[in-house]
Amino acid sequence: MIEFAESPDAKAVFHEAYRDCLTPEMEEGFLSRLETWDALLLRLNGSDIGAIACHTPYYHIGILPSWRHKWATKNRLFTIANLAAARGCTMTQVRTGSPGEKMVSVVGMTPAKQLAGGCEYAYAA
Repeated sequence: MIEFAESPDAKAVFHEAYRDCLTPEMEEGFLSRLETWDALLLRLNGSDIGAIACHTPYYHIGILPSWRHKWATKNRLFTIANLAAARGCTMTQVRTGSPGEKMVSVVGMTPAKQLAGGCEYAYAA
């Protein structure tokens, strides 16, 4: 079962999940934005697999490297999208060519706005 959990470690876990995607130049801005976001641990059957960060109306999923490609199922993605929507977060941004493109299509998120290097998607719970 997938669930969110309150934890003082959630932002650190989210940062760790994105660390390999960040250049040193990007990391400082990432950390300063993360300070203003709410973050929750993402757990699968009691194990921490990453974190979700919300800053209304956006949410972002960060999966720890050891869990990538092992956790995503359609039901789990719907659960995450619905839990985020319950917190007022119904939008996400996905880079072109990233695994996130497949995830947003699985839950039926629709393109809302084209961005440089990606797209913003909306979810209707």
